[in-house]
Amino acid sequence: MGDARSEDQWVSVRVLNRMRKNDISFKNAALSWGKFYSGSKSNEISAATVDETVVHTGITKSADSCGRSGAASGVEGHLDLYDGTKKICTLYWNCPWGSAVNDFQVRDYSAVTSDYSVAVENWNRKDGPLGNVDIAVSLLGVREKR
Repeated sequence: MGDARSEDQWVSVRVLNRMRKNDISFKNAALSWGKFYSGSKSNEISAATVDETVVHTGITKSADSCGRSGAASGVEGHLDLYDGTKKICTLYWNCPWGSAVNDFQVRDYSAVTSDYSVAVENWNRKDGPLGNVDIAVSLLGVREKR
């Protein structure tokens, strides 16, 4: 029973690329607690596999993670979004097991100075899983590479 509760703490960070031409890459994915998975929570993947993710224009791709079976820890992690060699931001999440508060943040990003818009939809701040966190990334008023 403890096993199920650990994996019940999950998050799917879903990134929609709204740029017209540029791809978004996931880089530097890491977890302090939990595991990355693909499809089923029993199909664990490495952070290096997450780092291979490329989100083409008009497409949504996700990084999925959850708590480890048998560990009362939940899931905490982060990944960076890149446009080529230019860092857009860091996405951070924390969905602790046994806590009443979840956290999701866009870090290393300023809406005032960035060339990008990073819009985050509502997510579950209360106890239970963070669930689906939808993020849309757009390039603002600067020329995209051709």
